[in-house]
Amino acid sequence: MMLPPRQAKPDGKRKAPRRATWALAFAGAVILFLGALWLLRTRVPETFRDTTVFETAPEQIPLVAFTLYYPSAEAGGLLDEVRLLPHSGQLEADARTVIEALLAGPVCDGFSPWPEEAAIQNIFMSSDGVAYVNFSGSLRWLLPEGDYVEWSVLASLTRALCDNFAAIRGVRVLVDGESHGALRRVMPLDWEYRPGMCGGGW
Repeated sequence: MMLPPRQAKPDGKRKAPRRATWALAFAGAVILFLGALWLLRTRVPETFRDTTVFETAPEQIPLVAFTLYYPSAEAGGLLDEVRLLPHSGQLEADARTVIEALLAGPVCDGFSPWPEEAAIQNIFMSSDGVAYVNFSGSLRWLLPEGDYVEWSVLASLTRALCDNFAAIRGVRVLVDGESHGALRRVMPLDWEYRPGMCGGGW
């Protein structure tokens, strides 16, 4: 009587490679998952880069103390008044800022001889340090009557420009581009005005 062949028992050593393969595959999957998670957390999407604008803070213009001059209603002469005004570092732009503050009138003592409608049309500098300031015609036609008022306008303008800007040594005034005749009655437009002229607080 023949006996059936004996079946070989499963060898435990043959399962070891399969277990090692599954372990390696699992470890690889974990590593890939962690890597993908890290990329998602750290990488900036392209759409975000394209649509987002990182704006820098606007450059702030510093404020600088300037001295303005206004005529005194009681003692005569000019009174000084210190103002904090924007300073750009550009001579013509800063000179215009000072003149516009002068036209706005004092906040303390003194009075403003400037007509409310007076406005600067333009200002330019000559190579020898003379500031040419061109005003609208309202400065002439609406200027209050009186020699002292004319003097006050030119004196306050000249002191404000020459005292605040070392590069300005004199001032010429134009009205609607014209530099002949008088500002109103007595103060010539064809003069170059400097501090110290005519006395009386210049």
